[in-house]
Amino acid sequence: IKYKGDTIQVPDDFIIKCGQHAESRGMTLEEYIIEAFTKLEEQQSTAADDAANVMSKYDPLDDDSMQGC
Repeated sequence: IKYKGDTIQVPDDFIIKCGQHAESRGMTLEEYIIEAFTKLEEQQSTAADDAANVMSKYDPLDDDSMQGC
């Protein structure tokens, strides 16, 4: 599988299982893989946004854990 310019090696049995699951959902294997990578990108985006939100509230000058350093 190619993703963002990289080739990802996956075992044949994994592809077969994905194809079976896709078929049970009325999808093609291609649609199934696109859905999986779309969900991955959404999760990564959400995680990055969450981290940025936490860090935007952090003030190292008010961090009591740094006392004595």
